[in-house]
Amino acid sequence: MFPFAEYKSVVLSESEARKVRAEAMILNFERDSEDGENFLIAVKFMGQCDASLFEDGTVSQEGEGAFHGEIVELDVPFGMLTVKAVGAAQPKSNLPLYLQPADYLEKLLEFATHIAESENGEKAARFDTLKQDLLSATDLPSQGHTLGEAPDLRQAQSKALEMARRRQTSFIWGPPGTGKSYTLGHIAADFRAQGKRILLLSNTNAAVDVATFAIDDACRQRDQSLKPGQLIRYTRVLAKPAEYMDRPHLLEYTRLLQRFAMRERELAKRIRDAKESRMQFSPNSADFSRLSFEILAATAELTDLGKKRKAEVEVMLAHAQIVCATLTSAMYNGFVSSGAFDVVLFDEASVMALVVWPYLLYRFGPRTPRYVIAGDPMQLPPVFTGMSGTANERWFGRNIYSYLGMSDWSGIRPFVDGGAMTLLNEQTRMRREICSLVSARFYGGLLVGDRTDETRPWSDASRIPQAQVVLLDPGMMQPYVTKAKWGQQGGAVSHTSLTSAALVEGLVRKMIPEAPVLGAPLEVLIITPFVNQARYVYERRMKALEHLGNVRISVSTVHRSQGAEADVVFFDTIDAGSWFLKKPEAAKLWCVACSRARRQLFVLANENALRQGTHSGPLFGDIPFVDLPD
Repeated sequence: MFPFAEYKSVVLSESEARKVRAEAMILNFERDSEDGENFLIAVKFMGQCDASLFEDGTVSQEGEGAFHGEIVELDVPFGMLTVKAVGAAQPKSNLPLYLQPADYLEKLLEFATHIAESENGEKAARFDTLKQDLLSATDLPSQGHTLGEAPDLRQAQSKALEMARRRQTSFIWGPPGTGKSYTLGHIAADFRAQGKRILLLSNTNAAVDVATFAIDDACRQRDQSLKPGQLIRYTRVLAKPAEYMDRPHLLEYTRLLQRFAMRERELAKRIRDAKESRMQFSPNSADFSRLSFEILAATAELTDLGKKRKAEVEVMLAHAQIVCATLTSAMYNGFVSSGAFDVVLFDEASVMALVVWPYLLYRFGPRTPRYVIAGDPMQLPPVFTGMSGTANERWFGRNIYSYLGMSDWSGIRPFVDGGAMTLLNEQTRMRREICSLVSARFYGGLLVGDRTDETRPWSDASRIPQAQVVLLDPGMMQPYVTKAKWGQQGGAVSHTSLTSAALVEGLVRKMIPEAPVLGAPLEVLIITPFVNQARYVYERRMKALEHLGNVRISVSTVHRSQGAEADVVFFDTIDAGSWFLKKPEAAKLWCVACSRARRQLFVLANENALRQGTHSGPLFGDIPFVDLPD
């Protein structure tokens, strides 16, 4: 029985909790070299800030003529914002900056209230019996058409395509490097060839962009290249506009918004200038009356412009064959309840909170579309910052996989055997030894493959370990001590180590002279579970190495690294014996961290702590620790 009262209570409490805005102080800012309307702003957050809340959100400073804009990217651990300015004002360092989330939960609350009051058992059954329906589903009737195989698809990818054709709801299990986005792109192109309208949703703008490009590439490979307006990338702002420059046919919606925004800025400036000029004249003067009329006329035109923009957007969306958007944006703007799509593709489903799925299953209009749900149950779940063990955590901290019991291979296997899920088991990201490590521990030994572009090992002169998986013990931790700042006392910062950072820095310095032989910049990713190590130690010292040679260095926490990859990955555990890395769900942290590496994986941990952890036996049991030469 669907828990109507609990669902409404949870959505209501989270809606209230997430109405609060986040406050930040601007440290410095600069114009974005790629997009002159964007500002790159370094901030210090004055309290907690959950990045997932502010996807598609806004920022503002208070006061007449103050800066306001739309969030393009938000990096909480490193205190960085990319903001697209709305209007002519620029940020002011002496004023607080307020972040406001998009109120998509309003839609969930409306829905929760509706089903709680009506207790629609028929609709609730679609969520309650989802597992049973998936395991007992039969093929849909043939659509009366014959479609050939898509080009260059591996066996498992072709199987996922065929399952999407035959099932009302199908899952694609895409471990790292298996071509999940590539497969989704061909599924979208396949349904487009059938004349179906497609909606693609993912949790972040970055993930939507990856899937959008995959769809564009798949259509081109099938000799059915998309024309302007056939695919709409629905977003107020593009996170990385330069990546779209070679795909101008995907920018119709962006151009439409820019055209209206330009005229809106002109009218807003005319109104502002007229108000300032009017202050110089007496209210009874002819000039005051003339300027008042200009303000009224410009204001009326501004209102009319908004209506025209909405109408043109609706026409553009109605004629589009494919729409790609974030889940937040689609819910907030009514796509989910429009009933206008035949197929809905979900990417990165592991980070979509369970709370949205009753809504998604019920609200797609009078007809039920085809669902294709892609993701990886072994990747990290949604970020939830509230109290553990609560109903709120069950709905906002879990995903569709945990609800269906897909917590490990034993829970996933019935769906694979029953034809509801396809495992993409051939990967081309990781070298063979890294793949074997990840596969044995997290994917039931089913994940296989190796990189096709074999690179030579480090030279003997470099004295860099040659193994693809290297375990290092940094020895005794040395805490990093920061200076007093923001009125706080200085002192040791928790979960930091200068010792491990020095070890990583030494290895990267040895790698830089080796990088030119790769023919491309060497990509190095440093991952740590703890924000303090990333922010106060690595970020301050590693970026300085990039000027030494052909190398790109990124620093990340485990959660932020999901979706990234690099030639060389350093996973600095700081404290392998930490409860944070030993709790049952920590397996997914290890999976994400270890599966980012293409060529070589370094794990830094105290040997005794690692060997005693519940994760260490199957994961690192046969791999010896390495002593680095002096």
